[in-house]
Amino acid sequence: MWNKCQYLFVECKNRRKVVSSENMDHFVSMLASKSVFGNCGGIYITTKSFSPNANISAKKGIEKGLVLFRIDKTGLKSLIEKGFRLFLEDEFDILLSKI
Repeated sequence: MWNKCQYLFVECKNRRKVVSSENMDHFVSMLASKSVFGNCGGIYITTKSFSPNANISAKKGIEKGLVLFRIDKTGLKSLIEKGFRLFLEDEFDILLSKI
């Protein structure tokens, strides 16, 4: 993963509401616009969850070649336990197995 992504953008949200498709569309658009500088990846972390439409928006970005991870309140525990690097390497392996 570290060889594929020259830049890694992280967006963290601590909101009372789930992440909407509008929020995810904005993040995906930002990642796509930054790709002119090289390959970049994105991590969207929330203390809540992602709406079904937000997940669809994220999957569309992934299908376009973006490296995009979604971490919700259940994934935060694993992120804390494993540490940032190991958690992302495991998630990247899972992402690659689905392609």
